[in-house]
Amino acid sequence: MVDTNGVIRTVAELKSPGGLFFDELRGLYIAETGNAQIRRITRNGALEVAAAFDSAVRPCGLAEAAAGEIYTTDVAGHRVLMVNPEGVVFPAAGTGKAGFSGEGVLALTAEMEAPSGILIAGNAIHVADTGSHRLRSLTRAGDIVAPIVEPIVIENSALWNAATRLPA
Repeated sequence: MVDTNGVIRTVAELKSPGGLFFDELRGLYIAETGNAQIRRITRNGALEVAAAFDSAVRPCGLAEAAAGEIYTTDVAGHRVLMVNPEGVVFPAAGTGKAGFSGEGVLALTAEMEAPSGILIAGNAIHVADTGSHRLRSLTRAGDIVAPIVEPIVIENSALWNAATRLPA
């Protein structure tokens, strides 16, 4: 329900809530990572399932496109998923295999590792490819465009483990 200050008040138990966004017409969307679903709290306070995934999917980041599609990062499945307004789920980026590859190729052939954050700006989808230590950008047409920020790799340094690509 909405209180006198316009604040949505709902009592609910969520299992590992992740990313969220607010849609003026439809309410608050929450990536419920632990239950493999996206939940929605409507403007009148009802808690609904906006999208349900296979139990192996772990939705994390959330973003809404202008046409009403919802994009979510699947942190365990190493990919980005798109949910159309009818609730049908489509892969948007990533092969499902953890790794790093695919600059300048079709998004579905690129490897990602534990992507978490996601942002849609204009025609681009920006993804925090957390396990690859990169911010990546893809177009809505499905191409991996380029890394947004190229990490500094210091080979042969006491500060950098080149084998794991992590700080030593």
